[in-house]
Amino acid sequence: MSEEERLKDRAAGCMLGLAIGDALGAPYEFAGEGAAGAVAMRFLEWGGLPAGSYTDDTQMSIATAESILACGKLDVEDLARRFAGMAGEIRGIGTTTRLVLEKIRGGASAQHAAEATHLELGGKSAGNGAIMRIAPVAVAYWMDIPALDAAARAAAGIVHYDKVAQDAATAVAQVLAFLLSGATRIEQALATAEVLFMEKGREVALALRDGATARAGELKPGSAYVLDTLACVVWALLEGESYEE
Repeated sequence: MSEEERLKDRAAGCMLGLAIGDALGAPYEFAGEGAAGAVAMRFLEWGGLPAGSYTDDTQMSIATAESILACGKLDVEDLARRFAGMAGEIRGIGTTTRLVLEKIRGGASAQHAAEATHLELGGKSAGNGAIMRIAPVAVAYWMDIPALDAAARAAAGIVHYDKVAQDAATAVAQVLAFLLSGATRIEQALATAEVLFMEKGREVALALRDGATARAGELKPGSAYVLDTLACVVWALLEGESYEE
């Protein structure tokens, strides 16, 4: 297998893994922390949809990939229009995303819609959706870390105005980029991201460290706060060797 073929294989695995994780977790979305210990490691029906159906996170990831392909780059307004155009088709949407997309459909710019929703929710827009749909950005920009940072921040910011959410999305995109580039040790990729964020996003760096050192009982898998989810992601990535694990 050539290096180009290996890269394509890693990129396909990145996108497929996103959809698999989403479909496994879909029946438990919004169920809170009490559902965490009862998750079945198989696809289940949910919301009247067949087993294996994914949510808005994969739908919006596909839209992100299609927008980048169409525009040749991450174009915020194009992507925002694509997100807003999914009305009626989008599944399992959260409050922040719903409010932002309603404003965009009403004619607001992406930046105004995100900021207005952030204020409307009392300054709380650091939801975990910011990291759930960032994989296509990493696939597109993995060779250029500064461009990747800017694109990840812009993509997350369409819905999540909060800087912490944007920092977390950038950190996840960086970890994915390191792995796409051929890094063989997940620990090394995580440690590199932690060092990079210790100065510009200390909360994110600490969440990366927490995930790498925590025991399962110390995590908050039912939380929608992006840093809680980030720690869970890191822990699961280090502890599991298969999608089921």
